[in-house]
Amino acid sequence: MKVLKQLLSATGGPEDKEKKKFIIVSLILIGLFVGLYLVQRTQELRRKAQQVGVDLSLIPSATEILPDEQFSVEVVMNTNEFSVSAVEIHVSFDSNYLEATSISAKNYLPVVLPPGPQVGVGRASIILGRLPSDPKKGTGVLATINFKAKQAAVTSTEIMFATGTQIAAIGHTGDVTGTLTPTSVAIGGLDVASIRLSPASDVNAIGTSFPVEIVFSTGKSGKKVSSITSRVTFDYSGGSPELEVVDVNGNLSNKIIPDATLDAGDWDFPVNSVTRTSGKVTIDLAAINTSTGGFSSEQEVTLATIYFKGVREPTVNPILISFDMTETKMLTKEDPPQDILEKASGGSYFVGAGATLNFGFRAQGVTGACNLPVTLRLVGDTNEKTETISVASDDTGVFRPTSPVVIVDLPLSTEGTNYSVFVKGPSHLRKKLGDILLKPGENNAPGSWESQEMKAGDFDEVTSSGYNVLDILDIGKILSIYTVLEIPANAANRNFDVDCSNTINIFDIALVLTNYTALQIFGD
Repeated sequence: MKVLKQLLSATGGPEDKEKKKFIIVSLILIGLFVGLYLVQRTQELRRKAQQVGVDLSLIPSATEILPDEQFSVEVVMNTNEFSVSAVEIHVSFDSNYLEATSISAKNYLPVVLPPGPQVGVGRASIILGRLPSDPKKGTGVLATINFKAKQAAVTSTEIMFATGTQIAAIGHTGDVTGTLTPTSVAIGGLDVASIRLSPASDVNAIGTSFPVEIVFSTGKSGKKVSSITSRVTFDYSGGSPELEVVDVNGNLSNKIIPDATLDAGDWDFPVNSVTRTSGKVTIDLAAINTSTGGFSSEQEVTLATIYFKGVREPTVNPILISFDMTETKMLTKEDPPQDILEKASGGSYFVGAGATLNFGFRAQGVTGACNLPVTLRLVGDTNEKTETISVASDDTGVFRPTSPVVIVDLPLSTEGTNYSVFVKGPSHLRKKLGDILLKPGENNAPGSWESQEMKAGDFDEVTSSGYNVLDILDIGKILSIYTVLEIPANAANRNFDVDCSNTINIFDIALVLTNYTALQIFGD
């Protein structure tokens, strides 16, 4: 400041004055640059001080869901200034309200490390990595966890990272995990009055008993009900049912068990019977609410429990159990009473020494909801089975059978028999999903299968010599359909709608051409 005052007060000729102006301007500019540098340096130091680790977040596909609905949660990583080589993910949740059906890796850290994807009661885990020479830096999706809501909850259900979650980064010997951000979902009551069987499907060996609950909700309308009647039926072959109604001890019974809480409260059950006649089992229950105000609940409530026991192999397996809607009603406490029941769902129950198989996979080009018929092929050392099943994809593009695949005509040992599993779609080449040790009862394929993808491009029937081969004839077939820029898909041309968008366009052509890299491309 003194230098500036001296320069300003000094006298001299015109040249001195110009020199003085130059020096003053230079000093001002230098001061500005120094100030700007110090501000930027301070901000940089603050920013680095805040970035104490690698951040993980859970992002749900939906925050409000209904019982029995499926949704997914993405695990998102922000590496900040770190170069990440591996991540161990453990996620926990309340198993009373949520069930994890699978966890699968995305492309951000594509290598799935042992023991592979793991889902269990209240927990889902996976370990992912990359080569140390190719670490990851930035923001991306690590994995997707698929969930199913089990029942309505009064408060939001939290999904969070569990103990054991840790992150490895290049140049750091310890865990570099930073902020772990959980998420939550609201499992609401049903919009309409409903009644259903829970679980909706099950697999049980002959001679074992298992419970199936009748649950109901009066919906969100707030209407009070005075009574509920339920008639559940299923068919049988022979002189007696293959699936019997029993008590909690497994003994034959002519009654089911009303919910203890309702039975001890304002509910009476004047009708409770099981009849077996003319090849049909009929289970009747009447529930009367004796309170002056009636009853309402938008959350599901257990009405009664049916205990079943498989006594021999059914002629038709699984056994389908349904509500008779002429006798199943939910009446309001008003004059005149109104039947408000709008939705009823039965169940499917497999009994015997056979097996069921649940699995997931992808089809190239399909990234959302879609329904397809696919050919499923199971190949063992000496036996194989091929059948057509129906599959549907979720909003992330993962296909699953619309009902568990029932396997009844393949030899299965008690310890398990190894089979290779293949799938083929009407627009895609066959893909081997992997090998699985099939055991009697319920079998769930590894979650890693959900990243296996059928390649697009084969439109031939199974009887054709070009079946499961992408060649110039397949190119010609789809080009013969592609005559305008946008063609609506219909029953006759749907096989050429490769991406399942309900429109045949240039994107479908491009998907097929992506795989046409030789005169013949063979499926698995």
